[in-house]
Amino acid sequence: MATGTSRERQSTFHDQWYLVENLAPALRPEVTVRRQTYWGAPWYILSEPDNNAHFRLAHGAYAFVCLLDGRRTVQEAWEACQENGDEGLTQGEVIALLGRLHAANLLLLDMPADTENLLRRRQERRLKKLGGTLSSFLFLRIPLWTPDAFFTRHQRIGGLLFRPAGFACWLLLMVLAARSLLLGWPQFALEARETLNPANLPWVYFVIILAKIAHECGHAFACKYFTARDGLTGDVHSMGVMLMLFAPVPYIDVSSSVQIRSKWRRAAIGLAGVYAELFLAFLAVLLWSVTAGGTSLHLLARNCVIITSVTTLLFNVNPLLRFDGYFVLSDLLGLPNLYQRSQAYVVYLFKRYVLGVDKAASVVHRRNEKVLYPVFATAAFLYRTLITVSIFLILEDNFASLGLLLSLGLFCVWFGFPAVKGLAYLAAGPELSGTREKAVLRFGALCAVLAVLLLGVPVESAVTVEGVVESRDRQLIFAEVEGTLASYAATDTRVARGKSVIVTIRNPGLVAECNRMALSVAVDRARLEYARERGDMDRAGMEALAYRASRRQLAILRAQVARQAIRSPVDGVWVAPELSRRDGEWIGKGDMLGSIYSPDKLRLRAVVDQFDAARLFAEPIVRAEFCVSGRMDVRGRDGGLFPATPEGPPTPAGRRELIHPSLSMRAGGDILTVEGQGGEEMAASRFFELRLLPAAGAASMLRPGGRVLVRLVFGERPMAMQWMRRARQFFTAR
Repeated sequence: MATGTSRERQSTFHDQWYLVENLAPALRPEVTVRRQTYWGAPWYILSEPDNNAHFRLAHGAYAFVCLLDGRRTVQEAWEACQENGDEGLTQGEVIALLGRLHAANLLLLDMPADTENLLRRRQERRLKKLGGTLSSFLFLRIPLWTPDAFFTRHQRIGGLLFRPAGFACWLLLMVLAARSLLLGWPQFALEARETLNPANLPWVYFVIILAKIAHECGHAFACKYFTARDGLTGDVHSMGVMLMLFAPVPYIDVSSSVQIRSKWRRAAIGLAGVYAELFLAFLAVLLWSVTAGGTSLHLLARNCVIITSVTTLLFNVNPLLRFDGYFVLSDLLGLPNLYQRSQAYVVYLFKRYVLGVDKAASVVHRRNEKVLYPVFATAAFLYRTLITVSIFLILEDNFASLGLLLSLGLFCVWFGFPAVKGLAYLAAGPELSGTREKAVLRFGALCAVLAVLLLGVPVESAVTVEGVVESRDRQLIFAEVEGTLASYAATDTRVARGKSVIVTIRNPGLVAECNRMALSVAVDRARLEYARERGDMDRAGMEALAYRASRRQLAILRAQVARQAIRSPVDGVWVAPELSRRDGEWIGKGDMLGSIYSPDKLRLRAVVDQFDAARLFAEPIVRAEFCVSGRMDVRGRDGGLFPATPEGPPTPAGRRELIHPSLSMRAGGDILTVEGQGGEEMAASRFFELRLLPAAGAASMLRPGGRVLVRLVFGERPMAMQWMRRARQFFTAR
């Protein structure tokens, strides 16, 4: 919890000041204070060990609290602080500060009921603002146990992992695990596909619990280890269950680490959970590599590696979610409550520059924060939305009714409630007193501009689909003789008809047979001449027949020897990506070696799903353009996409047979495939095909079998209509 001062304030005075001005509070005697530095500015940590309460104060707020000795009144302390100019607090800030200190049980204070109610209401409003119980219902915490005695008793054993020898052991395990995983990666990737198999889900859940226990114990032992080095106790007051994404997992409270002065030690405690979890993952990799597939230990190890990796990357070390990575980043940047302050600054910007509220208070103290806060708030909102919506969609796929209810709840929490709160602020917010009419007019103007942009301004309505390149004039090349592959032309090489040798096959047996037949022809010829010299015409006739037969056989063998060097039958580009894997291998007669295509005779075969295919038949295509998938460096003349022309209407009926294997998800494409009745790979749902002819200038960039992204423009429509259509398409598809 942090309290600071701002350069841009609300009014110095407050209409309820009379309720607190005569109070004479004081800090409880057991409260300790430690000084820390954030971005060169001093901050002070107030700690109350019995309640595990920790409170962070900026210099101005701490100066005010120091004046509260039980004899001096709040009015006297506030007047003394005003002598410090910008460092002094406003009356509203003093009331809020007293309310939070009172709620944290850090103050000795006797007060009337009206004053207590005021401070309680202040605290309740703050909790509603920061807690957002409805908005954080995915991560509900239920405390169950006070484990401080357990971790204190085993502190020496648990601390070994954070000593130099323990870190060296961790690094050694990391190297060994990386080597084992690289050597067995093909098998591991194949097994990883079974992670979400229903039969594997009990293992997944068991591993989540095991990994999270190791994670939280890592935090606790690190807290004990580093606080002891700082001369502190590092109490671990709470451990329990957190319903993370509706799945119970353990959590632990190590907020006492906030007392440590070194931000690097606090960061080490923040990352200790990931450190322990990765230690477990390294051991699991080694166990997976030495156990037989299908055994219980093998399944346990595989799931442990996958779960710890996913949770670490997507949640724990990601600073955009309020987990370990977020608190470490906040500590290292020296910006307490980064998430709340970034949200508050975005709200301030909206109030100040959109609604024109001059009295709006800013939380920014430095120029760098003016850039950091909006960027962080936007990135955190987008990432959190992405993660939450993805989870809900998974739930909706498996539990339709529950997923729908959760989606509606998410919409209300993230959009409905803030909208109602914003309208209530416009209608009765005290900040708008005297300027309410201006604020309402400016907000109305903003809504009108957005409505015009979304509903009145037409923009290009386009559909982006995936396709594959195909040659309209492809010549397949087959081996006409058998033998060993000796040499071949590099793939994507231009070849000339009858001149370019594209493949050379060596068959020593064929050459030897040809040489033997040449000797046989010479012998038959000598016998024929000898019979003629002797005048034996009957003998000469028989030898002539044998001579002609041997010559025909020799001609066949010589033709086969000549066909060991295969020359290009047409002009074009030679494509043979598989030959590099067959270098030196035996090639059978009739084996396909590659193909030759004409770069000027290519077509694009685009696949369009059933929802977008309706537009192909109902609306004309104004413009078609494409780019090579995965090649951002390949662009048209003006740096844009290449133009294309539809070769004809789309196929009149949908199909499920794949146009090309490269379009399936297994090959990196977008088409979800299933196994057909005959074992062949088929699309999970029907699609339509549209054939297009690429522009002449793009031919040199295309290769048969390569994927392309085709953009079909159908004209112009308002953006809101396009979004509604996409939303209808999305929910219809599900």
